[in-house]
Amino acid sequence: MGNIKDIESYKIRNLYNELIEENYKALDVFWDEIKESGSPIIEAVEDDNTQVMVTFIYKAEEKIENVVVYGAFPSYRYKENLMEQLLDSNLWYRTYKVRNDIKFSYNYSVNDALDDDYKKRSSNFSLDKLNRNIIVFPKDPEDEEDREQRKSLVKLCNVKEDIWNKTMKHSNHGTLELHRFKSEILNNSRRVWVYKPYKYEENLDENNLIIFTDGFLHINILNSVTILDNLIYEDLIHESVCVFVDSNDNRVEELAFNKSYGEFITKEILPWVHSNYKVTNELSKTVISGVSLGALASTYIALKFPNVFGNVLAQSGSFFWDNHWLIDEYESSEKVQSKFYLNVGILEDRPYDDEPIMKDYIDKLRDVLIAKGYDVFYEGFQSGHDFLSWGEKLATGLIALIGKKNL
Repeated sequence: MGNIKDIESYKIRNLYNELIEENYKALDVFWDEIKESGSPIIEAVEDDNTQVMVTFIYKAEEKIENVVVYGAFPSYRYKENLMEQLLDSNLWYRTYKVRNDIKFSYNYSVNDALDDDYKKRSSNFSLDKLNRNIIVFPKDPEDEEDREQRKSLVKLCNVKEDIWNKTMKHSNHGTLELHRFKSEILNNSRRVWVYKPYKYEENLDENNLIIFTDGFLHINILNSVTILDNLIYEDLIHESVCVFVDSNDNRVEELAFNKSYGEFITKEILPWVHSNYKVTNELSKTVISGVSLGALASTYIALKFPNVFGNVLAQSGSFFWDNHWLIDEYESSEKVQSKFYLNVGILEDRPYDDEPIMKDYIDKLRDVLIAKGYDVFYEGFQSGHDFLSWGEKLATGLIALIGKKNL
């Protein structure tokens, strides 16, 4: 029902006091103000210029049982993110204190079943109708089970603006070719896109080679083609041919320690690329890259198929997988000739559902790699496991690994 002692938000507390005094018009005034200012409510934390209070609010149009906030912030654990009804009003709210340099996306789940059926919960997701800012993740037109995802978006006051995943004022755009690639090793086929840099045909030099897992995601959500155009235009990396290898409906099986998938990349994709495109054989100019499970697969391939990829760009890697088996493998194996870029989101310091904490295991891999003598670039970023930073940080990782100043 709401207890004044438990209400952190100044705005909600003031409304509570008005309603207790039976000034019911205060609720209408509150909603009018929110309609103008938008949601969530952002308030300063007294004597702390590094944090803010974020209050998620929901206006119930009818009697409801509950509302859950679901996202990288506050977290993906529904039990911890139930809103509270203010007295018997139509206002449901939940306040959190958080650092003021993050961005995050979220959804509401109204009348949530409060069980562990994520598929059912995701079908119940709705936008925060009082938040004008949304982000849309497009549907894959060739995946019958995929659907467009729409999430409410928040960028707090000290978030750094993205640079590299925005269209810049230049015309040096590469081209993207779509191929249908049949794998004899995996006994399946998939889309493979190949990015050729601007003036590829005129350039007689061999290009860097970058292999991406989760090709559709990198092209359509992380904006990787624009990022590559910008980095090459700004002369930060050499011209690069980039191969975006798509995932199939058995993505988890393929990307989690799958020797056959590694053979597919190294014995089918790479020879095909070398036969058809002007790409380098130099280890220092080859990269394999992925996010989440794709980062796990990239790191696995670098170890189990050594001296093929000189650089691993692993964003928010799922290194906890199978009781951190891959971390243990790196610790017990001979060092291979690869450099690493690892990153993790500020908001990945909490469990994703009932899984281990992502940051703990990314940090553990970093420490193991450094102890083994690997070159490791490591950084945090201003969001979570939610696609909001992986595009921009792809640029950071490429500059760190194959930037012109580093080769």
